[in-house]
Amino acid sequence: GKNREEMMIRMARMLRAANELQLLRKGLEEMLEFEMAYSTTLMRLLYSRRTLSVYDKNGNDKETEESGRGWSG
Repeated sequence: GKNREEMMIRMARMLRAANELQLLRKGLEEMLEFEMAYSTTLMRLLYSRRTLSVYDKNGNDKETEESGRGWSG
């Protein structure tokens, strides 16, 4: 009887641990998904803000550059 009880207790512990691990993994996955969505949105916001500004990739001001080109031509 005692051995069987110990086995049952051990099984219950393992099941509980497995269940907690699964819950933990689910929580982690949801956290990661949120992080990914958050950083994607953040990147999109930063990128769109950068493209909206008058600076090109080199950091030059497009407006002054084009007006200068207009004067020389």
